Amino acid sequence: MNVGGIIQRQFDALRYRWPQATLAEMDCAAGSYKLIVPNVPLRKGDWDRTHTTVGSIIPLGFPQASPSRFFVEKALSKSHGGMLNNTIDNHDFGSDFYEIKYGHMAVWTPNKDTLTTVVRFVVQQLWRINRMGEVRS
Repeated sequence: MNVGGIIQRQFDALRYRWPQATLAEMDCAAGSYKLIVPNVPLRKGDWDRTHTTVGSIIPLGFPQASPSRFFVEKALSKSHGGMLNNTIDNHDFGSDFYEIKYGHMAVWTPNKDTLTTVVRFVVQQLWRINRMGEVRS
């Protein structure tokens, strides 16, 4: 998909690290995109696997408009087998993903933060979910 401009440049940079990442226009939200990034490494010992798939809705107006919805694959569970806290079943992103509740970015700087920042934020939220049992921004 060729989205052009800054989103395309940031996506190209993100694909350097995660070549299987995809970016697709959302059917239900004109001008918004669904970012899916497979094979994102997780902290060893926290989860039932070493890598997972994460995602975000990239809103119309990005990067001035910050992403505010973040997702993780449903197959992920804690290392002891427990379910993820602070996630909800939300089919806006697809039936294979949970939305991370309360996972909003406290600070977003459009001239500095990128799609890679979004992926790192989701991984940070997963660490918080596992360590603290809930997410706080």
